[in-house]
This record gives sequence, structure tokens and C-alpha cells, in this order.
Amino acid sequence: MKPMRMVARTCFFALLLFSGFFLPLLHAQEATVTEIIEQEGFQPVTMAIPHPFLMKPEEDVRQWGRLLRDTLIHDLTFSQLFHVLPEAIYDELPPYMGESMDMMPWRANQVQFLVLLKVGRAGDHVVVECRLWDVAADEMRIGRRYVWSPKLVRKIAHRFADEIVQHLFRLREKIFTSKIAFVSNRDGNKEIYLMDYDGENVVRITQNQHLDLFPDLRPRHHQIVFSSFSKNTASLLIFDLLTGDRRTLVSRGGLNTTPEWSPDGQRIVFVSAMDGNAELYTVGADGTGLKRLTFSPSIESSPTWSPTG
Repeated sequence: MKPMRMVARTCFFALLLFSGFFLPLLHAQEATVTEIIEQEGFQPVTMAIPHPFLMKPEEDVRQWGRLLRDTLIHDLTFSQLFHVLPEAIYDELPPYMGESMDMMPWRANQVQFLVLLKVGRAGDHVVVECRLWDVAADEMRIGRRYVWSPKLVRKIAHRFADEIVQHLFRLREKIFTSKIAFVSNRDGNKEIYLMDYDGENVVRITQNQHLDLFPDLRPRHHQIVFSSFSKNTASLLIFDLLTGDRRTLVSRGGLNTTPEWSPDGQRIVFVSAMDGNAELYTVGADGTGLKRLTFSPSIESSPTWSPTG
């Protein structure tokens, strides 16, 4: 399984002081989340997410609020960029009633930011209001309102979690709304599937009864490249996740396999036997610019790009 690349523009020489903790002010050069949390002096941001205020006291609204909050807690905790206040502590703190809150109890628990949630209904839609609140300054940093299908409550949480991380750490790439492409034979044949980064919302992408392997998601696009085996021939195919269009990229020779997108999403490196031996090639996203990279009697396999391309 290959998750979408998660990189950020960061600058490690600036530090911003928040409520007695050092929080990196990040921008300017690429870094992974791992590199951020491994910085000397880095401390996870202390975050609290009180139970949502329910704009309508209905059971489905209550369930939406629970799912929204649980997903947000999981996302922020999973990133390791945040320390989310333990559940038992909330019983001793004032509940969120949909209005302004006294920040003193939260400051006493060394909370740096609050995520304040309102959940309601508008017809067949869920209404969600999300606020990122700076405890030290007692001011709102981010405010968003979503009127979406109830089926998308988890996506609302993922999107707002991405906004929080981007706002505080200047991450350019989205983490929680990213996807994982993988191969499964759960329906009898090996096909390509897509799921959320946390394993939810599994969707089958291919249904061609061929052997489909080695999917790779195009960075910052809505396409997957993969290798499809049919009648002793392996071709590279590109599938568009928005339109459902599928096109053959490379089919020369009997073997074209293990494709991987370059970090900028403009080229693909892959293995092909189009000239007799298994060698490494690159090709543009539109199928042009085919270039052979290796000339060796050995069998080449499994190429990958460096982070800089």
C-alpha cells in the first residue's frame, strides 16, 4: 500500500512561543511530519476538544457530533503533532454551550488550543460549525461552517483537521484527506481499491477482471497509474478518479510494471521489457517523452524516486 506523499514547506530556524511551549513556525523548505516532530525542542501542541454543542437535541445529531469529535481526536493524535487532553479531564471542565467560554480552566490545564464544535440539521443535511480557539489570546484562529450530507461527517472532520495542521505548522500537503491505493482480491479478482488514510471508506476502482497491480496515486491530482495484466501482457494504465476515464499509457512489449509518479506528478518511472530485457524507463503523464534509463544485462526492478525527483 502506498499513501499519498505528505510533505510540507518548513523552516526550522524560527520558533514561536505559545503559552510556555515552543511551536515551530514552519515554511520554506520541504520536510515530512517525522522531521518536524524530531526537531530539537519540539513539543506537541496541547489541544482540547470538548463535546460538541448540539443545535438540535436529536439522536442522529448526537451521533453525528460523536463521530465528528472522535474522528478529529483520532486525526490530531495520529499526527503526533498534538497532545489531546485525556477524556477523563473533560468532566472537570465547563462544557461548550455554543457561546463564549471562560479560558481560565483551560489555561490551568495548559491547553493551548480548543476545537469548538456545533452540530445541527438543515433538512436532510448535517450542519457543522468548527472553530479553532487560541486559549492564550482568547481569540478564534479558524472558523468554518459546513452544510453537507450526513454521509460526509468524517470528511468534515478530516478537512478541518487538515486546516488546523496547515494553520499551525504551515503544511502544504493534506494529511487527513489523503488516500491510500491498494490491491485486494476480496471480491474474487485482484483489483485496485482506494480508502481514506485511516482505512475507512473503501471504494473499488477497477472492475475489469484482469490482474491489476502496483497502483500509485499522482501527487496533487486525481489519477492512479497501475499495471494491468491481460493475455500475458502487462500494460500501464491511468485511471481518473473524478471522471472514471481509463487510458493506456504504455503497452509496448510484454512487460510494463511497477510504475511510480515523480514528486511533481509529471513523470512516471517504471520497468519494461519493450526492448527485450527488463530495464528502467520514464514517460510523461500524457504518454510522451518515453526515455530508457538503464542499459544492463541484469534485470532491473522496483524503481523509486528520491524526494527531490
